[in-house]
Amino acid sequence: MNTYGLTVVASLLWAATTWADCTKTTSDYDVVYCGTKLYLQADKELNDIYQKLVGKLNTDGKQRLKGHCSKATGFIQPVHDEVR
Repeated sequence: MNTYGLTVVASLLWAATTWADCTKTTSDYDVVYCGTKLYLQADKELNDIYQKLVGKLNTDGKQRLKGHCSKATGFIQPVHDEVR
């Protein structure tokens, strides 16, 4: 890694420790940074819980969930191959 790359990495590590305190946001950038940080943390927690719950489902439950998720995201699976 060249000197420029090391400088960038060192700057990012310093900035991460500086921005880590989201209890005292002082700029719009801090608000966006902390909001993103909270969103990513909540998303990870939600995904972890979802995976635990899916692991408890039987095969039929997983198929039913897959069908409901497809409808919620707009990717509806065709029921049959009939052309209308």
